[in-house]
Amino acid sequence: MSTENYKKTVIPEKVVARLPLYRRIVRNCLNNKIKVISSEELAEAAMVNSATVRRDFTFLGSLGVRGSGYDVEVLDRAISQKLGAHNTWPVLIAGAGNLGRALTNSPGFNANGFFVVGLFDIDPGVIGAKVGDLKVEDMSALSRRVTGLRNPIGVIATPPAAAEATVNLMIEAGILSILNFAPILLRTDESVRVRNVDLSLELEILAFYLNQT
Repeated sequence: MSTENYKKTVIPEKVVARLPLYRRIVRNCLNNKIKVISSEELAEAAMVNSATVRRDFTFLGSLGVRGSGYDVEVLDRAISQKLGAHNTWPVLIAGAGNLGRALTNSPGFNANGFFVVGLFDIDPGVIGAKVGDLKVEDMSALSRRVTGLRNPIGVIATPPAAAEATVNLMIEAGILSILNFAPILLRTDESVRVRNVDLSLELEILAFYLNQT
């Protein structure tokens, strides 16, 4: 495969979803001074089969000699490069309620290149309040705050009734990657990537399985 064709290769969404998990496993190996890991060991930790691991890694380029396991440092660099972990990703959160505040203060939202740089709301009662190192800003300031940011990521932590208006404001501001925690599916055109995370649906799925026992 030529370099030009390789760059144009589209990685399946299921593979993209597994890459951060692989990176977490590899980082744990680095912390424990483990230098080599096999596809079988990776598969067990990721709860997939080894064929899936090997197939997923074909999208990462050359990773070493077949049958000798993966050099952990090389693998970490390859996955991090593919995920863009060497970049910084500004995160702007809409909704300064309990969830929005928790996300703002979450280590996971301020690590691996991600930094919460803005928290917004429409409620005059919370605008101006301090959350961590940030002050809650009026949603009307979103567009201005996005100006100059490279590859901003939006997070929707609003009530469902406000989610559609919020996603429209984010798109108008130029935010094309959005993580939605509101319990409503948000549909946009293909130029905008939206990940819907509905915690209540996940709980209901767990309840279904409990109800079968």
